[in-house]
Formats: sequence, C-alpha cells, structure tokens
Amino acid sequence: MAEISPPLPTRADQPGHRLRTLLVTANVLLGVLLGALVLWVLSSSRQNHEERARATADSMAAMGGANVGSELGLVDAVLRMTINDLQRSGLGAGSRDQEVQELLAARHRLLPGAEGFRLTDGSGAVRWGNLVGHANIPNVADRDFFQQARRGVAVEVEGS
Repeated sequence: MAEISPPLPTRADQPGHRLRTLLVTANVLLGVLLGALVLWVLSSSRQNHEERARATADSMAAMGGANVGSELGLVDAVLRMTINDLQRSGLGAGSRDQEVQELLAARHRLLPGAEGFRLTDGSGAVRWGNLVGHANIPNVADRDFFQQARRGVAVEVEGS
C-alpha cells in the first residue's frame, strides 16, 4: 500500500509567522498613532498661530487708534492756537494778509502730515493758506463742516 505522507505544514504553523503578524500589526498601530499625533500637533499649532495673529492684530489696531488720536489732538491744538492768535491779532484787515500767510505757513510746518492749512473768509472762499494764488479759488461755503463752524464760531474768518 502506498504510504501516506504527513500533511504539509500550513502557513500559520510555520515558525516565525506569528511573530511577523505581531510586528506588522504593531507597525500599523504605531503608524496610526504617529499620524494622529502629527494631526493633533498641526491643529494645536494652527490654533496657537491664529491666537497670536489675532492678538498681534488687536494690539496693532490699538496702537494705530492711539496714533490717529494723538495726531487728531495735535491738529485740534494747532487749529485752536491758530484761531486764538488770529482773533487776538484782529484778523480781517487787508494790510495784514501777509502776516496771516506767515502764521499759517508756520503752523503748517507743525503738521508735517497735513496736505494743507487754509483759512476761509466769511463767504467760504479760501483766502489764506497754501492754495492762495491759484486760478480757481476754492469755496467751501456749501460744505457741512463750514456751515457748522459758521453757526458755532462767531468770528469773521472761519477755520476749516
């Protein structure tokens, strides 16, 4: 009779198979763990950068607001000082136009960021300042700020 040979060993019965399966499973789990850790770090880093950017933007906006406020305070102080000086000097006499121009030029130098420093007469025509001498004399009589200033300040020449 023919001799029956023993069955061939299955893969599960081969030496080291169980160890290989365990190592592959451990590597997959470690890869998943590392991937999750990387995602967590990226997410928290993004949130940290957003918070820092927001805080930086807020502080820059606050500094900008403070700078604008101080510039407006300076403009207001120079305008008040100029109007007080003009009122004391008896503004309005035609012979004093050169003195008014010199005073405005001096005050304009105190405001380096200002485009111009001008005064109008009672009718709203720009009579003194850095636009005097142009062919078209600007007139601001129809503007709200001039009308409000005219109602609020009782002087012959209005600052605008």
